[in-house]
Amino acid sequence: MSQAIYLFCLVKEEPARGLQGPGLQEELALHLHGLGSLAAVVCPVSLEDFSGPEAEARLQDTAWLMPRIRRHEQVVEQAMALSPVLPLRFGTIFSSLETLGKQVQPHWGAIEEFLDQAAGREEWAVKAYWDKAQTLKRLSRERQEQEAERLAAMKPGQRYFEEKKLAAASQRELGRWLARALEPVAQALAQHAAESLARGLVNLPSREGEHEMAANWAFWVPRESVAAFQAQVQKSQAAHSTQGLLVECSGPWPPYSFAPCLENQEA
Repeated sequence: MSQAIYLFCLVKEEPARGLQGPGLQEELALHLHGLGSLAAVVCPVSLEDFSGPEAEARLQDTAWLMPRIRRHEQVVEQAMALSPVLPLRFGTIFSSLETLGKQVQPHWGAIEEFLDQAAGREEWAVKAYWDKAQTLKRLSRERQEQEAERLAAMKPGQRYFEEKKLAAASQRELGRWLARALEPVAQALAQHAAESLARGLVNLPSREGEHEMAANWAFWVPRESVAAFQAQVQKSQAAHSTQGLLVECSGPWPPYSFAPCLENQEA
């Protein structure tokens, strides 16, 4: 069995020295590999688990994959409790500690700068959800009310086709309405963050279970601004809930969204 080095995250070595426990699997212990003032949180793994024809099938097997993904997240969060972290994505491996060191060396300055920033910031996820059907119904009703007098004067057949046109116009208005509703939410939250970005939408329901995701943002918030940021989330939720728009916040998370890319990763 060929062995490889699995990388969870990069940390500042001094505060992270107390990190210990199992690695990706119970029998594979965590190790803090020193890189000057930095350190890599690593453990040994089988190269065949992540590379080669059998690995393709294994990485599609949720029974094998999910416990390891959960453990990856647990280790990164465990490290984050001790030191600022630069988290790596699940499945980042290197052939040796020497190769890992060579990979890190060209990015040393960017890593140190990022960890210094991460020491005073927290990543928070904010997702907006909407009841698309409810919003369409409301927009259609508003158009019908605006045109009620004109529609009432029409013959039944003409009114039928005009109502169809109004319904189509309401459907087209959906996207514009959503953009107008989301823009002030994002702007208000960004005022409390050092950095922010929009992430891709995922097929996850809201906590209430019936709403479709409309926006997925990440905010890197200075710790002294977290309370004001959370208060703004609540304010945004209260302002839009009657329109069928929900705003949900979670965190703090490891700062995956703002971590610099270490190019030419071996795997």
